Amino acid sequence: MKLLITGGAGYIGSHCLRHLLLQYPQTQVLVLDNLSTGHLALVEANRLSPNTQLNFQQIDLQQADAIAAAVQAFAPDAVMHFAAKALVAESVEAPMLYYNNNTIGSLNLIQAVLSLPRLPLFIFSSTCAVYGAHATDLDETTPLKPINPYGRSKLATEWALQDACQAYGLRYVSLRYFNAAGAWASSTQEKPIGEWHTCETHLIPNVLSALAQAQPVTLYGDDYDLALTPDGTCVRDYIHVEDLARAHTLALDYLHRGGESIALNLGTGQGASVLEIIKTCERITGFTARKHVLPHRPGDPARLVAKYDLAKSTLGWESKFSKLDEIIHSAWTWQQTLNPQNA
Repeated sequence: MKLLITGGAGYIGSHCLRHLLLQYPQTQVLVLDNLSTGHLALVEANRLSPNTQLNFQQIDLQQADAIAAAVQAFAPDAVMHFAAKALVAESVEAPMLYYNNNTIGSLNLIQAVLSLPRLPLFIFSSTCAVYGAHATDLDETTPLKPINPYGRSKLATEWALQDACQAYGLRYVSLRYFNAAGAWASSTQEKPIGEWHTCETHLIPNVLSALAQAQPVTLYGDDYDLALTPDGTCVRDYIHVEDLARAHTLALDYLHRGGESIALNLGTGQGASVLEIIKTCERITGFTARKHVLPHRPGDPARLVAKYDLAKSTLGWESKFSKLDEIIHSAWTWQQTLNPQNA
């Protein structure tokens, strides 16, 4: 099998790359990444043996001609599309950056794929942000009403895939992630990989870093609706990145068996508030947090929690590693001893 992965030098993409190479070691993989937020070291860490067939090209998806040439030359059997910008606050401040990168970049990739004589299978890294803010937990029938440019830029790509499926027969699975967290923890035999952002915005690594450096932990709002959160801080559904990686392999198998195009939630069905995350980080690290409360960030809903019954029935998938203690322990191990930034 020949597999094209965009964004394979990033956090989620590199973990999915590893899982796929472990499951299918004979796969030929081409990773495309512009390295704006990814790291070549995360790609090289997935060169698991001298026989690993793994190549890399530094290409931006907004370079339509370069993308078309790479896709034509490689002629993949399947595409996994992770490459995107994914910061809600940044998307509010710079929406055109998100539409150019996430939407136009995705359209360039889809157009390149459609030009192939035989259409590959397509798996899209989408987001729960396509739903927007709702008072109930989210399933795939929940109305799609994104409240920030990040969510809208991703939903536009989902619409393009739907239309490409109907018009040209491109079969796809759109995986709507909830909050990816944690680091690779299944084995010590492979080189470590984990969450590695030059400018970190995710809650768990930021709390762990603040605790380790005896710095205040920043909370964005502690007065959310108490009907939606137990303590006034926003609630999210945290899913271990290895659980996400396994879902991509199952989605690929599903399409290989002839499965129809579909959008699926990937979450745990359990929400944790910001204060609950901080308390768990305190318990695992042994440090005590000093909290600094700021106003809500624009575009942040009070609660985002998945219902994932459809992924379970369609793919046979459910989370295995996503207990909060497991997630945070793996993230703490990576941050303290394995992260290249600390080497």
